[in-house]
This record gives sequence, C-alpha cells and structure tokens, in this order.
Amino acid sequence: MKFKIIDDDSKFSIQLKYDLYNYFQDYVDLEDIEIIMDNFNKIDLIYADVIFIDIKLKSIDGIELSKQMRKQYPSAIIIFISSHDNLVFNTLTVMPFQFIRKSYYKNDKATVFMLLKKHLDAHYKNIILTIKGRLVKINISKIIYCISLGHEITIHTESCDFVIAKSISQTLSLLNSINFVQIQRNVIINLNYSNEVTKRYVMLSQNYKFNVGRKYQNNLVEQYKKYLLTYQ
Repeated sequence: MKFKIIDDDSKFSIQLKYDLYNYFQDYVDLEDIEIIMDNFNKIDLIYADVIFIDIKLKSIDGIELSKQMRKQYPSAIIIFISSHDNLVFNTLTVMPFQFIRKSYYKNDKATVFMLLKKHLDAHYKNIILTIKGRLVKINISKIIYCISLGHEITIHTESCDFVIAKSISQTLSLLNSINFVQIQRNVIINLNYSNEVTKRYVMLSQNYKFNVGRKYQNNLVEQYKKYLLTYQ
C-alpha cells in the first residue's frame, strides 16, 4: 500500500508519518509513506491508497485539490487534517473517510486510525489467482469490473486484465466484499469506481457504462444503499 501526507506543516507531517508507520506496519513500510510539501497541483503524482491532506495549504485549497483527486482516483481513501475545526463540514462534498483536527490530534488519531485499520482489514485484501499455472496476487481494490465470456472471467484492473477459469458466482465468492455487485448475468462491478448509479445503468470511472439487467436492479439498489452507509 501507499500512504501520502499532503501538508506544508513539516513538523506535523513527520509526526503523522511515524505514527502511521507504528500503527499500520502490517500494511506499509516507512518508505511507503510519502510526505508532499509542494507541487500540490501535480495530482498525477499524488496517487496513493490512503491520502491525508490539509485543508488549508499555502498555495492551493486542499478541498479543491481533493475534488480533483477524487475525480481522478475514485478508490483512494481521503482523510482531511486541519487546525481549522470550523471547516469540517466544508469537506463533506469530497466524501472523505474521516477528519483529524490538529488541535485534538491525540484523540482524533486514535479514533481515525482504529476505523481505518478496521476498514483496511475488511476491504483492502489480496486474492491469489491461478493464471496459466502461475500464481498471481492482486488487490481487490484495483479491480474495476469483471466480465464472463464462456467459461472464463476477465478481471479488468487499473493497469491490466487477468483471465481466469471461474464462474460469476465463484468470482463473487472469491471477492467477498460489499464493494462488488452483479449487475448482469455476466458482469460484476466495483462500486468504489462508480460515478453514477441508477436502477437501469451504472457509470464507472474511465467512462465505462454498463446497463443493469432487470433481474439485478433491485439487488443493485439495496447493495448500493449498504455500500453508501458503510463508506459515507
């Protein structure tokens, strides 16, 4: 995993980095936690699985930057940090995971770290696939959708495709996450990548659009509600 801290307060950022390392050693090494203190507008360089970002950066509005990151990297976990407690509600448009107040850092850190670890333990897991006799490990958070053709499943990720010999039901069982829902006889999507969800169609990031089969519409609506209650 990759964590990034976007903050121009160097003293706080270093403290946060070592606190994260001490708490999340099962997920990251120290070099996996990067501090970014300038060039904030280069969002193509900012991608990480978990992003801690200050609301009031000196050269850019942290909330506006987060909106850009959310659009480009919809599956990233965003946690705001700030010494301005009154700005908590302004961050809700970005759908952050949590908020850490610098003035209550010790208490907020304990709560947010516990919730984040619980979330990562439940949703950020690896699966092992057998592809042409070779074992391949992939993280389910990188899967955008899966599609069945014949007796094979193509797993489409952010970087490449994997083809495995499994059925749709076997693939759902393998993924075993509230993020994944079947919307057609042969299609599973990852709700983390959804930009728009309706009863009839789903828009995913990278402009993927899938129609929803009539048989699956009610289940999609119910699972999407559970997903929103879990993440929002």
